[in-house]
Amino acid sequence: MARFEARALVLTATVEQFPTVELAFAWTQDRNAPVILGHMNFFLAFDVCFYRSESAFEISPKRA
Repeated sequence: MARFEARALVLTATVEQFPTVELAFAWTQDRNAPVILGHMNFFLAFDVCFYRSESAFEISPKRA
């Protein structure tokens, strides 16, 4: 990614009824960058279960 400009943004967000957390987002024009939206720290703050056959997902705050 050193060849492309990258941008980052840190926001304070509330997801549903869960405590407020800081979420970091990053993006670049490099189409091959291995970054998934929210991967910066969303999955560190929340546990997410995906139910593919039901086209649904469930989010819960990470347990301490």
